[in-house]
Amino acid sequence: MASKRCLVSAAIIILTEDEDFDLPDEEFSFVTLFAACSDIQEQRKRYKVERFVQDVVSRYSLDTFKTFFRVSKTTIEAILENIQHIPELLLREPAAGRPQISHEKDLLMMLWYIGSQETIRSIADRFNVSEFPGVIGAIDSTHIRIKPHSGHSNDYFNRKKFHSVILQAVCRGDKRITDIFCGWPGRVHDARVFQNSPLRQRGPILCGQCHLLGDRAYPCKRWLITPYRNRGNLTRDQIKFNQILSSTRVIIENSFGILKGRFRRLQFVEMNDISYVVKAIITACILHNICILNQDELDEHFDNDPQQVPLIIPMFENDAEGQLKRQLLTRQLAIT
Repeated sequence: MASKRCLVSAAIIILTEDEDFDLPDEEFSFVTLFAACSDIQEQRKRYKVERFVQDVVSRYSLDTFKTFFRVSKTTIEAILENIQHIPELLLREPAAGRPQISHEKDLLMMLWYIGSQETIRSIADRFNVSEFPGVIGAIDSTHIRIKPHSGHSNDYFNRKKFHSVILQAVCRGDKRITDIFCGWPGRVHDARVFQNSPLRQRGPILCGQCHLLGDRAYPCKRWLITPYRNRGNLTRDQIKFNQILSSTRVIIENSFGILKGRFRRLQFVEMNDISYVVKAIITACILHNICILNQDELDEHFDNDPQQVPLIIPMFENDAEGQLKRQLLTRQLAIT
């Protein structure tokens, strides 16, 4: 409870006229929410069954087993016997930082999925696996509409034809925001915002052997996995990889929609001072996390990007490690 009071106090302080909170050169401000939430972020973890196959499934009676998996144990054994020598399965690589999932567990998860109407997320929790191997969050940026800024109006006029500041954020699977970088003018491309954010330098340490998911605006790195660039020559496995990545990282877009749906002021911030605009955005992000931690749900979402504007994505120098890791993930997902 004390931790929650600290977060609420921080949110209130951010909105006060604190002269010590000036933006450097009135361009940007950075705040990481890892530390602020560190002592309460474990309170509502998703419940995962660590040894479901070994300790639960192994004790099922023959009838119970068939009820859940829709086939008999004998059939499972026959399938495993026939697939254990398939070359493509022998080439599987473990996800970074995680043990290799056994063929038996893969098969049981698939059977549970097609034999029930349980969600993929729930099945992942039941079998103690990730929906997308090694993912600890998704990154993206969103525009916060503002009044035209006197003296620098053109800088804040974005490609969607309105004035804005940019909020770059990382969120977890539960839509809780864990890192934000806020305040750059709307005219700036997401890629440049990322290149100037502290996350670019801190990412390898924060992610370790795991990774974030980003769209094509970001470079592919060992700790930041992005889609393959589609020039009409993608393989079937690469197309599947892009589809899975896109469907997984939609969580950050949902998080933005919930953030703006709950705190409607973020749909248009009428403040003259950009520093206070940023303070309001940071406050909303903190309160957003508090609501999620308290399971305070709201059914109002905001369509974060209703106007799809074509954008030329600049080329980046992808890391060799990032490209290799993406290839390994592609191969792993190709056989699931």
